[in-house]
Amino acid sequence: MEQLLWTYDDLMRFIDHPDAPVRRWALARLTKCFPDQAGAAAIALLDDPNTYIVFRAAEFLADTGDAERYGPVLLDRLRSAQGRRLGYLAQALARLQVRDALPLILAHLRPLKPALGGTEFTYLVGALGQLGGDEARQVLGDILQGLPADSWALGFVLEAALHAAQPADIPRLVQVYRSWDLHPSGYRTIGTMAAPIEATRLAEELVHTVKDGPDAAVDYAAWWMGLAPTLSDECLDDLAAAFERQHEGVFPVLLREARRLVAARGDDVAGWQTAWAADARGAGYRYQVPFTLLLLEALAESPCPRLEQRQRETALGLALLCRLSVDHDDQAVLDAAPDPAEALLTILAENREQVWPDVVERVVDLGPTVVPRLVVLLDPDRFSWGMLRAVAALELLARCYPGSCDAAIPTLIAMIYKDQSDYLKEACMSALVAIGPAVVELAAAHLRDDDFSRQIYLSGVLGEVPTEQSAQAILGAMQDSEFVDEIYLNALTDTGSPIAIEPLYALWQAETVSDHLLAELLLVLCAVNGVTRPELPEWRRIVRAEEARMDRLSSGRALLGRVEPPPRRKGRRRASVEAEESQDPATRLTPKPKTVSRQELRKRKAQRQAQRQKGKKKRKR
Repeated sequence: MEQLLWTYDDLMRFIDHPDAPVRRWALARLTKCFPDQAGAAAIALLDDPNTYIVFRAAEFLADTGDAERYGPVLLDRLRSAQGRRLGYLAQALARLQVRDALPLILAHLRPLKPALGGTEFTYLVGALGQLGGDEARQVLGDILQGLPADSWALGFVLEAALHAAQPADIPRLVQVYRSWDLHPSGYRTIGTMAAPIEATRLAEELVHTVKDGPDAAVDYAAWWMGLAPTLSDECLDDLAAAFERQHEGVFPVLLREARRLVAARGDDVAGWQTAWAADARGAGYRYQVPFTLLLLEALAESPCPRLEQRQRETALGLALLCRLSVDHDDQAVLDAAPDPAEALLTILAENREQVWPDVVERVVDLGPTVVPRLVVLLDPDRFSWGMLRAVAALELLARCYPGSCDAAIPTLIAMIYKDQSDYLKEACMSALVAIGPAVVELAAAHLRDDDFSRQIYLSGVLGEVPTEQSAQAILGAMQDSEFVDEIYLNALTDTGSPIAIEPLYALWQAETVSDHLLAELLLVLCAVNGVTRPELPEWRRIVRAEEARMDRLSSGRALLGRVEPPPRRKGRRRASVEAEESQDPATRLTPKPKTVSRQELRKRKAQRQAQRQKGKKKRKR
């Protein structure tokens, strides 16, 4: 097995390099290759003049979960921070639950300062929501009342307020929300209402499905969740009637069914709500149940007069109810289990999107002996939420016990292909990177498979595990490709290998790839390998001009309706620019929504109606 091209000491030499792309590259390599030691670099880069580097450094420190070690450092920097740096540090401290940060955050939001930029505002508000407490709730409520009804920030503040809310706050927040005249794209706000119990994506997806009727929406929810909602026929019939009345009376139906479900399970709703009100809010299902009931009650008590908004709210209500119908109290199962380890593995493997929040970490605590049990759960031919959690556990185990997860490499690679869920592909990529150099040989062998998704993700894996073989494999795939693809250029630069310089320099001379991209990549490669080129000053000029342009865009100082073009080298031919614009460079895929064909939805609707009609005849007899 090859050694990494870079040692920890090698990379630490670049964290104070004068060029920001080199410092970004060094931080990324340190956090991926040496996460247990990278804290020192991240702390040093909290003072970096490049705010994106500050963001990544603060994010890494928050990801460690080590509030005792990194909380004081972040808090010290917060005292003098301004602009976006202020927001990034506040968010990191909130994720670490460092409550000493609360007075400093409140000082920037009470009173609300008009000069506060959009980025720092959203991060400060989000931090308040995560920290919670009476003062945070009060300030968030004041901000909500003071914002204009058409403010772009309403959804951000509402989400933070819901995260920090006590049970008594939910009806008031619903009234505030109902006072807004939502834009037609207001389904994003609908997702915000479901954010505290992590049902945002399902609610937003159902917005586009409810127009096809309740059966289609329930079928879609079943497909998304992996389990069919256990809703009564009476509920489905009443929903169908409410849909025919243009969605009037939907929430009383949903609330009645939700109460039936929790009563049948014997859930201690009153006890969980009392604990929440006493600042001892439960986790997972024990928070989901009272939050869902309170939100449904508040929405049922104040009917919405606008049809379009009623349709969107129906999607929200169905998402809450469908989730509630398939979930249950995992904590009670664990408390009663004669074998807690087996119970943990069973919960982890269930095909439910949301289970007990700590299950992955608790499974990792079982140690490397659990790895074979996790690998058995993986099936490349399908997707399940349990598989996603199993891969996440493998990633953590690979970090904690080097070499323990090598047997999972073939399966993890096999699970990366075009038709697999993007969620699972991203998770498999992260697990392979955590395993380290042991993945290189097999990943390199599959890099030229006839599957573009596999090429994208495996090139990313090889770039994040920088060995000589990784660099050779990426370079070979790039040279064999029909056109120059950015995925290979970026992955090759991630390795930092000197063999990348000449091929990229040839592309620069050919003028066939974006100037600012090649300038940045060549600047990094030459800097880390001690190579000089006469174009270095020009590359540096292009890179700094692009950074300044992006900074203006992200800080809102760019003119509205006018997007600045990226900087180009002086005297570049127009034909080259047109050639560049005609290319369709691939980028890293983002998770795409699951889809069900309309034909399949109609088929399921007909089947469900037939089943309900059959049930009615039996009840009559």
